[in-house]
Amino acid sequence: MSKASLSHSTGPGSSISLAPETIRIRDALIEKFCGAPLEDMTNFTAMALSNETDELRRLGILAARIYILRHRVANLQEFNRNPSLT
Repeated sequence: MSKASLSHSTGPGSSISLAPETIRIRDALIEKFCGAPLEDMTNFTAMALSNETDELRRLGILAARIYILRHRVANLQEFNRNPSLT
């Protein structure tokens, strides 16, 4: 997940624009959990969402979680469709 793949929308398959604060939080979390196990990201987002009261930050956390999950699902679909991989 490179910075070049991120835009001002929520990610692949979405046309919704996000506020600059939400984008900044989303991008920071994506970079933080880029190579981390999915369980680490899930635990962090659950804890952060239970403690965070600012709506823009909550949206940033949710946007990062959705982006990471969509990216991982796309990678799994690509892996399953590639006949050269065993």
